[in-house]
Amino acid sequence: MPRASDVTSRDAVLAAIAEFDQIGREAFLAKYGFGPSREYVVVENGKQYDSKALLGAAYNHQLDGRGRLRSDDFSGGDETRRVLERLGFQVRSTAENEPESAEPPALRLQDGIEQILDEYGPARSGQFGSTAEVWATFESLNEAFNTSAPVVSRPTLSARWSAGRGNWARIAWIAFLDARETRTTQRGVYPVLLFRDDLSGAYLTLAQGVTEPGRAGRAGMVAHLESVAFEVRRQSPELRAAGFQLDSAVDLRTTASLGRNYEHSVIAHKLYEKGRVPSDDEILRDLEAVLIAYERYIENRSTTEIDAPLEQANAFMIYVGNASETNLRVGLDRGVWGFPASPADLENVRVGDLVVFASGYTGGSPRVPPEEWTNHTVRRVVVGRVTRPVYVDSSPVWPDEATNGRTYPHRFTFDELGTYEEVPLGGGDALSEIAAEKLRMSAIKRGHGYLAPVEGSPLLERYLGGEEKLAAIPLAEIAEQFRREIKKAGLLLPEERAGACLAALMAKPFAIFHRSVRIRKDAARAQAGRLVWRRG
Repeated sequence: MPRASDVTSRDAVLAAIAEFDQIGREAFLAKYGFGPSREYVVVENGKQYDSKALLGAAYNHQLDGRGRLRSDDFSGGDETRRVLERLGFQVRSTAENEPESAEPPALRLQDGIEQILDEYGPARSGQFGSTAEVWATFESLNEAFNTSAPVVSRPTLSARWSAGRGNWARIAWIAFLDARETRTTQRGVYPVLLFRDDLSGAYLTLAQGVTEPGRAGRAGMVAHLESVAFEVRRQSPELRAAGFQLDSAVDLRTTASLGRNYEHSVIAHKLYEKGRVPSDDEILRDLEAVLIAYERYIENRSTTEIDAPLEQANAFMIYVGNASETNLRVGLDRGVWGFPASPADLENVRVGDLVVFASGYTGGSPRVPPEEWTNHTVRRVVVGRVTRPVYVDSSPVWPDEATNGRTYPHRFTFDELGTYEEVPLGGGDALSEIAAEKLRMSAIKRGHGYLAPVEGSPLLERYLGGEEKLAAIPLAEIAEQFRREIKKAGLLLPEERAGACLAALMAKPFAIFHRSVRIRKDAARAQAGRLVWRRG
């Protein structure tokens, strides 16, 4: 005979809770043949669940639908409580729920967020658990969200919160999960209120789970998150109209790796600063806008496009401003680039990945929305291939290291492959939307580097497989470009002999010119690779 103690899986209980939320209490009790709990209830994310019915359903989930606990299989409420507490759930006596006086007024959303920003810091220095004052605030705020009109009007949606398991989390959150998309914050898309590590504010975001995508490695995870984010942003005009930023440029003020992953996961965001959290009406309008975008994504998504991320070639996108042009020339000459502090994505750059340097944005200031950014071009793009991933070296390389004391110790090396001029940022003619957006983010963050997938960028795809796949360009054009480069080097080469000379260079390991100048075969190839990108 099955017993309550046969339930040994916490995940099975969580699955039962998700089912309870999805179909409602009455349907849940009727499905599993239980009445309302008279002794104990489970409290999870601010909601109460009938304890015996929950264990009965969990037993069914644990056995993949092949078994069921009935009400007469229980020896009493105390056994139920012990099993649930052993699995890490909070169990409360129903007597505690009987009000001694009138119900206190519901917590306002504005007040709840401000209270957490005040209370969470002191709580993190104390014992973890429900005895902390902030715990009750989280439960009350979560309940206020669950009883708000945007959530109540969507029967498959519920709010859940977390401040850690066993220890206080650096980034606390309240997530809004739609059972049609995900029942866990480890995967999928969902709105989530993220509290900054330094508690200076909280972001209302549309974001993604990072745990399951992270199993493919950080580079794969980032590429997956970005591909989903671009699809969602494309179909979410109401978010920008509601004042949300459609990018992942959030700052959770944290150095924790999980917090950095949260930042990468963000699709859209709006910051509520401490002391300036807006009114409940504005918060609910923001939440409604996010939920509309969320529902559209669920209705339109293609599961074949967002399954587990695949290993793919990446490009490290770097925008170089006018003030750093001299440094770029030195870096290209020496095949090395560096940063004062290591960008997060730099740790995931691998040997063989591409690096892309862009400069000369023709639209003026790069601090423009993505749709304005893509209306323009960059005057120059240099493509290279990484030969040594991140390392630390403080020896001076760039001119401004000697003049103003700056250093760029976080470095990588590369081989230059080709240079392109007047590269369009829109339409996917040269760079994918993701790659173009990464350059915009780099420009805004003063040369910060970001990874983007090579796939979808015609200019970069020619370098897949390790060898450049050159477009069909007339020999005369290549020869003329080669002649101009020879002239820049201070050498003379008759125009009519440029083609023959280039062919000879490509066939020989080296050639000797007047003034004993030796040009190696690979140098000639590099000069031939400096082509001009043209539309059409």
